[in-house]
Amino acid sequence: MKLKGCELMDKLSPLVSVVIPTYNRAETIEKTINSILNQTYRSIEIVIVDDCSRDNTEQIINEKFSHIENLKYIKHEKNKGGNAARNTGIENSKGKYIAFLDSDDEWLSTKIEKQINKMVKNKNCGLIYTYCANVDLNTNEIISYFGNEPGQKPFEKLLCENFIGSTSSILCTKDALMDVGMFDESLPSCQDWELYIRIASRYHIDYIGEPLLRYYIHGNSITGNCNRAIEGHIIVLERVLQLIKNCEVQLSKRNMLYYHYRKRADIYLKFRLMKDSVKYRFKSVCCNPRDIKNDLLLILSLGGKKFYDNLITAKHGIKKK
Repeated sequence: MKLKGCELMDKLSPLVSVVIPTYNRAETIEKTINSILNQTYRSIEIVIVDDCSRDNTEQIINEKFSHIENLKYIKHEKNKGGNAARNTGIENSKGKYIAFLDSDDEWLSTKIEKQINKMVKNKNCGLIYTYCANVDLNTNEIISYFGNEPGQKPFEKLLCENFIGSTSSILCTKDALMDVGMFDESLPSCQDWELYIRIASRYHIDYIGEPLLRYYIHGNSITGNCNRAIEGHIIVLERVLQLIKNCEVQLSKRNMLYYHYRKRADIYLKFRLMKDSVKYRFKSVCCNPRDIKNDLLLILSLGGKKFYDNLITAKHGIKKK
C-alpha cells in the first residue's frame, strides 16, 4: 500500500495503524486526515471508524480520500460511543503499533517518526505520548501547552492523575492494547486515563517532550458534560482504591485522594457548581494543605460564582493590557 506523495513505502519500517474515531465531524476531518498523510514516517495505514454520523462525514471522506489505498472506512450501524469506535479500529488494524487521532485534532509532521524511533529502542515499552498544544477551534490560536514527565514511577503517578492527556498524543504497541483489554466501553468518561493505568501496570511508559499534537478546544465534546465527567472519575477512583489494596504500591492513600479530590473540585468549578467544588476542594486541602494554588482556589470559590467570574474577567483584562 502507498501513501499520497510516496512512491515506495519502506517495507523494513513497522506498520503503524492510525485509528480515527469520528462522529459528525465533516467540518474538521479533512485537516485531521491530511495531518496523517503529511507525516514524515510513511509506513502508515488509516482506519476511520464512523460512529453512525448524521452529517456528510462519509461524503467528505469519499470525495477527498477515495484514492488513498491505505485508508479503511468503517461505519457503525448505530451510535456506540468513542470507546467502541476506538476498539473497532484496533480490531480492524494490521499494524504492529497503534496511534489514535480524534477527528478534530491534528499532528505535527514528525510525531509518529519520533515516537517510533524511541519505541523500537525499548522492548518493554507499551506506550509513548507527546506533549500537546491546546488550540482554540474558533480562532486557531494556541491557548496553552500541556505536558508532564512520567517520572520514575509512572504507574503510581497515573493512579493519582492523568498526566498523559488525550489519546491523540499516544502511540501503543498493539500487543499491549490487546493484553490489557483495549478501552472499557462501559465508562462514561475517563476512558483514556483508565486505559493508561492498565497499560502502565504491565509496561514501560515513555514520552516525547515536544508539543507534537494540536488539540482543539470547543464546547461539543465529552468535557462539556459535567455529569458524565464526574461519573467516570468516580469509577476510576474506585478502581484505583482497589488496585492499591491488591498491589504492592508505594503510594500514600492520603496523597492519592488529594489528587482525586482536587480533580473533582476542578470539574465542578469548570461548570461553576460552586457548592460541590468547595466541598471537594476542602477535602483536597485537608489531604494536602501545602498546595498554595489549591488553597487559594478554595478561598476564591467560597465567594460564589459571581465573585469568581468577576475575578477571572479582571484577570483576562489585565493580560490583554
